[in-house]
Amino acid sequence: MPESNVELININNFQDIELYFDKLTKGENVAIGDIAETITVAIKLDGGRFTNYEAPYVDAVIANMIIAHQDAYKKIVKQLKKDYGVTDLDEEILLQFKLEAGCLEAKLKEINRLMEHIKSMTPKMQVFVLSTIVLGVFGVASYNLISQHMRDNQEIARSKAQTENVIQIIEAVDKVRSNAKLEKAVNEPKEKTLKKLNVDENLSYQRDSGRTAQVTKNEITNYDSTIQEPPVQEIETIETITIKVAAINYGDDQKMVKIVGNSQLFSRDFLSVPDRIKLAGKADNNEQINVSVKFFKDQKGKVLRAYLLSIVE
Repeated sequence: MPESNVELININNFQDIELYFDKLTKGENVAIGDIAETITVAIKLDGGRFTNYEAPYVDAVIANMIIAHQDAYKKIVKQLKKDYGVTDLDEEILLQFKLEAGCLEAKLKEINRLMEHIKSMTPKMQVFVLSTIVLGVFGVASYNLISQHMRDNQEIARSKAQTENVIQIIEAVDKVRSNAKLEKAVNEPKEKTLKKLNVDENLSYQRDSGRTAQVTKNEITNYDSTIQEPPVQEIETIETITIKVAAINYGDDQKMVKIVGNSQLFSRDFLSVPDRIKLAGKADNNEQINVSVKFFKDQKGKVLRAYLLSIVE
């Protein structure tokens, strides 16, 4: 489409972000226009202990809520980079929360900064970031509800799929809706906060437009995982390596061995009694020893389990 046909959506509040995302995932020819200096979402705790909350004090529930949101942000940024090549986001951004008096209201400060980053991304990348970080972390909806909204819009977009832009949007929606790690990261802040609340308390996200989305402890199951992670395919190898034992009978499992310079624990299940004696002797003398090891690794080469098979003379 000609550039003149692009609809610019100015972002003045969270409602404008939702409007833009809605149009984007329908395949409409939209772009982000001007972004307001301040866009806030107030994450609120109401009722019970928070009815007449006295700012600026922080208790365990509030600290848990803030840390959960920060952790979710970092996890999503790392996952977006790993799975989708989104490299424009700073995972070290520290989300800032301003505590208000009355019922607890923690205002987030970093949304406009994120929107400036998102503005220059391709529409495909924008789908990934808006659906997970902006709507996911800064909105009370569960990943499943965000996914369902995208699924509904995807059907509309398919009828416009003649353009390369819309095809990329459809592909992005397909990818993001089936990502189990992103689902967990999006849902965790709400799930962890609701677990800390009493039955007479609730969690809400009030957008600057004044609209409020609210959930209670009774709705915690909305944030359960619904996407099954694909099973890990294990690769079995037998290798001869040289080790120096750091500790035997390591941890709770009395059959595990800790070696110098490696965090991986090695099981002694398959070692013969004579070999166990040799291993202990080498450990006492702080000497190296050659061992045959059976490794179980995932497809990326990460060691899942390791078993000492025998001493190699």
